[in-house]
Amino acid sequence: YVQGRCRGGSLGPPQGILRRLVLTIAKWRRQLAVYVDSAAGARAGGFAAALASGDRSFMTHSDQDALRGSGLAHLLAISGLHMGIVGGLVFLMTWRGLSLIEPLALRYPVKKPAAFAALLSCMMYLLISGASVSTQRAFIMAAILFGAVLIDRTALSLRSLAIAMIAILILAPWSVLSPGFQMSFSATGALIATYEAWQKHRKGTPNLGRISFWLKSLLVTSFVSSLATMPFAVYHFGRVASFGLLANLAAMPIISLISAPLAAMALILAPIGADRFILRAFGWSLGWVLEVAHLFSDGVTTDRPSIPQMPSVALCLFAFGIASYCVMIDRWGRVISISVASAIALIVWSGSTRDRLHWSPSGELFLEYSNGDVTRLQFRKAKGLAPLAFVDVARSDLCTPNLACEITFEDVEIRFEPGLDSAAEGSPDDMLLINQDVGHAEAAPQLRIVWSEVADENGITLERRQTGLVKLEKPKCGSRIWRRCPKSDRSQVSHTFE
Repeated sequence: YVQGRCRGGSLGPPQGILRRLVLTIAKWRRQLAVYVDSAAGARAGGFAAALASGDRSFMTHSDQDALRGSGLAHLLAISGLHMGIVGGLVFLMTWRGLSLIEPLALRYPVKKPAAFAALLSCMMYLLISGASVSTQRAFIMAAILFGAVLIDRTALSLRSLAIAMIAILILAPWSVLSPGFQMSFSATGALIATYEAWQKHRKGTPNLGRISFWLKSLLVTSFVSSLATMPFAVYHFGRVASFGLLANLAAMPIISLISAPLAAMALILAPIGADRFILRAFGWSLGWVLEVAHLFSDGVTTDRPSIPQMPSVALCLFAFGIASYCVMIDRWGRVISISVASAIALIVWSGSTRDRLHWSPSGELFLEYSNGDVTRLQFRKAKGLAPLAFVDVARSDLCTPNLACEITFEDVEIRFEPGLDSAAEGSPDDMLLINQDVGHAEAAPQLRIVWSEVADENGITLERRQTGLVKLEKPKCGSRIWRRCPKSDRSQVSHTFE
């Protein structure tokens, strides 16, 4: 979907070498997605195409919802897991292959051409997967790692993460507000800090067996990444995967031991045209992952839990706790810092939960209770968009579009009175009348909202305060490029709140 008005533009071939290159890469991506989707099979072909090219258009909505509900949606975002598998397999196969050539292995450091080949493969994967924020972060860290091998240096993980963050903020500073940026860097930083502490702890203990170490690594990785991304998932999407840890423990062995080797084998056999059977097996393995996702999805096993809206201050406190956990050297300092920050965040969150009422430009009214429950009512048919956090909430049948309706929200009486579309100044308009504190002698004044203001302001939100429902003011437009003032300044529009 798009937001904003449609504007005319010139048609024809792209002008300039860079634009033509971008269009060519997009064509290659689409061709790869179509080929993988058909070769991997009907059940998981779309999932395989998403992993190969970043194109999710072949995936069904039910599979995407199951991956989100089970906490496996990170598999759809081309990130460190995928980049590590691609670069690591190419590096390992090239290194071991060159080591078998005795005259070459005895005279030259074969790790360097292996690192160069892995770096090229990661760059190709970056381009062919769409270069999202998480993929850019993973590529920069992989480039630092393999670049360190080329110049005989040791790559510091937290330092490489910091360099990746600086580079992305220079290229796209607005991405810091996106869920992909926040969840990617928080999970990666928490995992790096955890494994650094684990490595120091293991120095004085006997070495674990390979299987035991792999199982413990899988458990730690799933647990830490789930906790690190949970605050951002709650803030942006209002949901948390109840069985995310179990789903990751069940799905990641399939991805690591079966799907990844099959994908690498298909890549090797592709030049000779013998990859279709391998891609079909790759699709079978991803089908098992989808079965795991549907099994542990919230929508299948239990009702989606109601989560109150998290305020921005609480999210900042959670982010500060994760950042302090990453940079602290002392183990107890890490534990104390993240515990204190999280406790304060929870206190702020619990103290800021309020009832909210939102009339969106989609013509729907959303009643959000302080415990996280949401009621969705359709008042009129409109072309606007509903809030992202509420798009999967089922509509209630208490009201019928374009008909008068009267409901009660806690101690507030809400009455919708339909009018006519504002074709001319002074014509009737849809109206929402809100009577507060019904049954009390000193009732708060009546609020009146008209649809023309909702459409003009892209939605109106009321929040319960001590004095009753109060309208939340939106940031004013200004000189920032992402919030330019329109030609007709709408800040001077008078509101009809009484």
